[in-house]
Amino acid sequence: MIISGDDLGLLDQHYPTIVDQIYRSANAYVIGDAGGHQDQVLPGSRAHPTLAYTSYARFRHDAITDRIDPIVDTVMYNPESWPRTPLDERRDPHRYIHLFIHLAHRAGFKVIIAPGRDLALTSRGCHKRRGETLDAAFLRCRYAADAVGTDMILLNTSADELTTATLQRYVDKAETQIRRSQPHVTLLGLISTQPPSHARAWPGGLVRATRIQLHTLAGLALNVNPETAVLADDYLRDAQKAGLFTSRPS
Repeated sequence: MIISGDDLGLLDQHYPTIVDQIYRSANAYVIGDAGGHQDQVLPGSRAHPTLAYTSYARFRHDAITDRIDPIVDTVMYNPESWPRTPLDERRDPHRYIHLFIHLAHRAGFKVIIAPGRDLALTSRGCHKRRGETLDAAFLRCRYAADAVGTDMILLNTSADELTTATLQRYVDKAETQIRRSQPHVTLLGLISTQPPSHARAWPGGLVRATRIQLHTLAGLALNVNPETAVLADDYLRDAQKAGLFTSRPS
């Protein structure tokens, strides 16, 4: 399970019991602030201190200038079609994904690759075709499937999370494709309490999305914000009651 330290702190204020059960285990990854408080794991937790980067260039700078706290054991690369990822990296995501994996492993980190589906809008090597969905373009362009050597892959499933059939199709296709090139990689999904589709999320819908993803994937990342903290609490409580958060491989 992956969560940012800020989101974890927010949930811990509202529902510490769930936080203890889910995010203090050795299967949890807590993302700190690369430019500030890097270790945001809760006291007494066995979770992995993690840093997330939207830019390979920023990670490379931090790694070679010794700006990463030695307690951090995992790094994530999240390139997307947004200003936080440099244009060169958006245009050639395959190259920079491989550079990130190589440098991170050389520096001793476990690696999570989390490519955005919208890379197909800016990549020069593989571009979304007219009439093609972003899900289909992402799979055809193999941004995840070609991330050979990474330890974990985080699929951005939040855009489909409230449409059961679409989510099921996407997860199944992605898992089948990735397993052909990376049979042993750990696959993760994403739950957002404010999905990019702008549809309103409800606990029941998020629980259904969780059930679909955890049937195939090893775990989930959770995105929360102050406006959706109560929703997140209700969702986590209902998912826990449904037995969805059991011990899973890290």
